[in-house]
Amino acid sequence: MDWASMVRDPGTGLGAKCLDTSRILAYPDLDSAVYSAKLDALAEEARRETGDKGDRYALAVACEMLARVGYSGNKDDYYDPRNSHLHEVIDRRTGTPISLCIVYAEVAGRLGLELKLAGFPGHVVAVLGEETVIDPFNGGRLVGHDELQSILDGLFGGRLVMNPSFLDPMTDEAVLLRVSRNLRNSYANSYDYGRASACADMALSLEPDSPGDIRDKGIIEEKLGNYSSSLEYLERYIQKSPRGRDVEVITELARATREKLSR
Repeated sequence: MDWASMVRDPGTGLGAKCLDTSRILAYPDLDSAVYSAKLDALAEEARRETGDKGDRYALAVACEMLARVGYSGNKDDYYDPRNSHLHEVIDRRTGTPISLCIVYAEVAGRLGLELKLAGFPGHVVAVLGEETVIDPFNGGRLVGHDELQSILDGLFGGRLVMNPSFLDPMTDEAVLLRVSRNLRNSYANSYDYGRASACADMALSLEPDSPGDIRDKGIIEEKLGNYSSSLEYLERYIQKSPRGRDVEVITELARATREKLSR
């Protein structure tokens, strides 16, 4: 089964899909069962404290427990690729908003709670039901409308107003698409262009016509010295986004890449 088919497989859980992604990209000896057992242990610790006191109480206890044992956002080294690999997040107890949300959702699922990831712009959060919103990146605290708007203001400088659709649940495919893009950017930031290219391929396998993913694949291929492939992607991007904000920069990169090919 190829990666895209695995991502779309309804019979495979989100956590398993994330671990398989890490195995494919960078950790060929990764044992998923070991990390499933670690998630089981976290859930069992929360279960011992909850008893039969209802879903919201169980979730509050689980959030408090995960924060108490050290799970929080990596604000000091945000673009470390390890922040997006689930097993590394479980072991190191730090990561990105989306990877920490996955940990919370996996633990909650083992407690019988359906905690969903919401594709909040720039900062994935977790949602239980229609009203309970959790921010695992900031210690698993509950957040309300005003706090969500504050997050948007911090990320977008007041240009984006809170919309209820920002809390719509993500599919597994949407989650893994976002994870693959995060990994692509992190690996590129670490100058690991080989793995960045593999992540770009993953994103394109899910959204083959995405202009941004096509552009980024072209940029990464140029970094690898694969000029023919780079030019193909860059020209596709220019064709798809002739009025894109960065089209002049990409056009110049395509020109320079074409020149390298002619030498």
